[in-house]
Amino acid sequence: MLRYRALFLLELLTLILIPTLHAQHRHLQDVLYLDNGWIIRGTITSPDSVDQVTILTEGHNQFVFDRSAIREIIQEDARHLPGFTGEADRGLIGLVEMGAPAGTNSNAWGSTTEFGFQLRAGAGYRLDPRIALLGVAGLSSYQALSGFLLPLTAELRSDWSAGRVSPFTYLEGGYALPLYRPWGFDEIGNEVQGQAWGGPVAGGGLGIKIRTRSSLGWTLSAGYLYQTSREAYQSWGNVQIEERHTFQRFSFRWGIMF
Repeated sequence: MLRYRALFLLELLTLILIPTLHAQHRHLQDVLYLDNGWIIRGTITSPDSVDQVTILTEGHNQFVFDRSAIREIIQEDARHLPGFTGEADRGLIGLVEMGAPAGTNSNAWGSTTEFGFQLRAGAGYRLDPRIALLGVAGLSSYQALSGFLLPLTAELRSDWSAGRVSPFTYLEGGYALPLYRPWGFDEIGNEVQGQAWGGPVAGGGLGIKIRTRSSLGWTLSAGYLYQTSREAYQSWGNVQIEERHTFQRFSFRWGIMF
């Protein structure tokens, strides 16, 4: 249990520090002030020793100017082209993801290695270009032939950059409700329904986000997922059985943000 707590603390620390460090790091770009009044921003690609200056702009346009036509060359804080990816700095956002959790689970009968299925959808708000808070609901099954749980979670996402391709970190936590009831048997062999309970769910991980010009972002992530649940049912001979499940999963997800 201590190693899982350490993992969550590491994810939380990363989620907090990455945007802070990124904000403290100044992105500079070259700026040409021409005699005719033009101001060209970008990256100078020519050596200092040549008579002409070549500059590559953020829009991937290349310009060449004689040094005699340039009044001043300085460096300033970068000014990125607005709306290149179509993604707003702030505002409402949506999320749809599918996943394949894989790992071990433990119950009264021991531990087994299992594969499951996840479907998630959520909505939230982008607080700034790199931080988003979402509420997410979904369907989760953690092992073959098991019932579905309905996880209701809050998720905090942090994009590491505003570029077209960006790593991101996520941290989630909440509670899952059961969508099934187990079956048992009474003393004469008739099937009777038991009772199921959900439990806390938590996780975190890293991923890659690929933005498009239409504000759509494709996501691919891998992380850790923890879930507990409990069920009780009656077995042969009127024996009452209670099972407590602990699911520990590597969570692989892919989806879209919009």
